[in-house]
Amino acid sequence: MVTTIEGLDADGLVPKPIATEILTKAAEASVVQRLAGTMPVPLEGAAVAVQTGHIEAGVVGEGELKPVGGTSYSSKTIKPIKVAAISIHSKELRRRNPLGVLENIKADLSGAITRSFDLAVMYGRNAKTGGLISDVEYINQTTNRVILGTTAITDGGIAKDLLNGYDLVVNGDQVNDDFTGFAADRRLRSRLVGAVDNQGRPIFQQSVDLKNPVDNVLGLPAAYGKAVSGRVGASPASNVLAFGGDWGGIKYGFAEQMTLSVSDQATIVDGGDTYHLWQQNLEAYLVEAIFGWVITDTDSFVAYQSAAVTPAVTAATPSGAAAGATVTVEGSGFTGVSGAGGVKFGSSNATSYTVVDDSTIAAVVPAGSAGTANITVTNAAGTSNSFGYTRG
Repeated sequence: MVTTIEGLDADGLVPKPIATEILTKAAEASVVQRLAGTMPVPLEGAAVAVQTGHIEAGVVGEGELKPVGGTSYSSKTIKPIKVAAISIHSKELRRRNPLGVLENIKADLSGAITRSFDLAVMYGRNAKTGGLISDVEYINQTTNRVILGTTAITDGGIAKDLLNGYDLVVNGDQVNDDFTGFAADRRLRSRLVGAVDNQGRPIFQQSVDLKNPVDNVLGLPAAYGKAVSGRVGASPASNVLAFGGDWGGIKYGFAEQMTLSVSDQATIVDGGDTYHLWQQNLEAYLVEAIFGWVITDTDSFVAYQSAAVTPAVTAATPSGAAAGATVTVEGSGFTGVSGAGGVKFGSSNATSYTVVDDSTIAAVVPAGSAGTANITVTNAAGTSNSFGYTRG
């Protein structure tokens, strides 16, 4: 049996004013939602037309045939993603401060939605497990990368680095080749505040001022959020400091209804812990939301990164893979991994590998005998830890 609290209907749905407030708070905090466009999201998923070419008009002389042209399209499928979380607390706590508990739930829910949404769109990862979400596109799949700090101050410094990323996007072959703003990690703000020209004068403000939000970079809006770095929940951090590009190339939406239910009789398993709510005089709140998005072209974006860091390997799945099978290697610092020896199983090079993003590599197991074949990853900064792996 599911109990209800005042303000919730019998089906456990969040009242519309509360749901609206939650989504509003989430939108205000989300970097993606502040920069991108919205669209309706059907719960069952849907194919969305994506423009891949423009119609062009030609000059027509007197008596000549008018030219024929057309706009080309492809389709992409929205994959609705459900996010959920359970919060457990004592009944006594709620009874002492019922309004406070509900307010806390609203605040926690808006924050959870924001972090999960931004991480999914930018990195395609599950904030709870850190694993990749299957069959979705995400911004960090862009092939456009710029290392911040590459350009000398005398040649324009970080401003030139940002412009180099701008050029990668607007000079590309993709349909969405505008550049409308930046989503940035908060660590970038201090670099922008401290940026100076070759005469020591601040570039992005008149004087160094940490109170300045630096929400305008090179005349374009900049939104800051934790998820830009990938450091959310169990998701590994990357060396990305900002994404810039054509945010009009992303369309997202939330399903109309969000659910909030409460129970005092369920049995809840959390890893190795089991909670018997009725017996322990506890209550549990379950919150759920559904969202989806499409990206016209991931190369409508550029990733601005810090210099390469030594890779770290934290996971490899599936275990026991035999020669020719693909293993997903997860960790951090994979940007810049290249060459035959970039990924090794023991002393043998992977048959081939693809750097999916800064924290994921898909590697093919080389020929060899079953047994221990610890995985290492190498880039210009060095070689990772030797991650224990047993191959088939």
